[in-house]
Amino acid sequence: MEMALCNIKNPNELWSLESCDELEQYGITISVCTDIFSTTILWMEADNNDGDPSVFLNHFLDTVTRIGGCPQRLMVTPSRENEHIATTQTFLRRNHTDCYAGEDSVMGGVSLRSHMWIHTCTPWKICFADLRELGHFTGKDLDKNLIQFCFLHIIQDHLEEFVGRFNKNISDHNILRSQDDGPAEDKLQAVLPEDIEVCRRRCTPRGRYPCDETLFEYWELIRTENGWEVPVDRFTALKLYLHLRNVMETCIDEEEQVTCIDEEEQETCIDEEEQETCIDEEEQETCIDEEEQETCIDEEEQETCIDEEEQETCIDEEEQETCIDEEEQETCIDEEEQETCIDEEEQETCIDEEEQETCIDEEEQETCIDEEEQETCSDEEEQVTGLLQ
Repeated sequence: MEMALCNIKNPNELWSLESCDELEQYGITISVCTDIFSTTILWMEADNNDGDPSVFLNHFLDTVTRIGGCPQRLMVTPSRENEHIATTQTFLRRNHTDCYAGEDSVMGGVSLRSHMWIHTCTPWKICFADLRELGHFTGKDLDKNLIQFCFLHIIQDHLEEFVGRFNKNISDHNILRSQDDGPAEDKLQAVLPEDIEVCRRRCTPRGRYPCDETLFEYWELIRTENGWEVPVDRFTALKLYLHLRNVMETCIDEEEQVTCIDEEEQETCIDEEEQETCIDEEEQETCIDEEEQETCIDEEEQETCIDEEEQETCIDEEEQETCIDEEEQETCIDEEEQETCIDEEEQETCIDEEEQETCIDEEEQETCIDEEEQETCSDEEEQVTGLLQ
């Protein structure tokens, strides 16, 4: 990088775009652009934009319009605020024919003179650090806006004064150097006005107000009513800052008191509403309990009715079973009686059969006797016959 910078032999051959973040924590950003060959400061601007790239682009286009062209190359540090400027440089150089045209016209780099910008911002940094240490700056947006209201235009005047002195000394030095080395070739690249107008659509011009518009009008009204002078240097700006901050603290305290009262009233209302809600909930719970009790009573009555019905059903079933048992007993008795009758009939039948058999036996016996008698008679007849013979 150092060797490349040593080869820069002509003005506007390379611009270096840098930013100083020493005052960023207090709501102020500073952007710087220098020509590497002549070390001339092309712009040094203090803004309240928190690194908005569209505001930085506006500074670049103002400078291009003022000097009539853009650099052959642009060196930018890798940061968000330089994004629009890098793309704009590429756009403006898109139709050129040299070896650094188009995208080659932008190169990355580092801050070359950060120590110089830090030295420039040191008085303001010390002043703001003292305010923080004494409790007059907390880092909130309200304090940052108040810093911008009181100090921003004073800081810008200080930077412009510094740039004027620095560039005058550099100009005298460059005149002496050109006498020794001979005239250098200006590498400024011409650009079309319509291209610049196209690029301005993406930029944001510096606003009328150094801080939030509403706060600016409010603080300006307080300053006028109290007869406080417009700050012209660091000390008068610090005095105005402390006056306005005391007013703001008083207003904030009153607002906090009002807020506390409102919060207490709201809490009271909330408590009353909660109590009413609790009462309503208790009443609802009581109603629910009564309904549940009634429901339980109904359920118990229903269960009692069911039990009674079940008991009646059981009694009916028992009676039916008793009837069935009696019928079965009667049936059994009838069957026994029938069996007894059958047995008697069988016994009578057996007796009849026995009697019949006895009669038969007697008849047979009589028959046998008759036969025997007949045989006896036959024998006797034969005997008589034999005797007769």
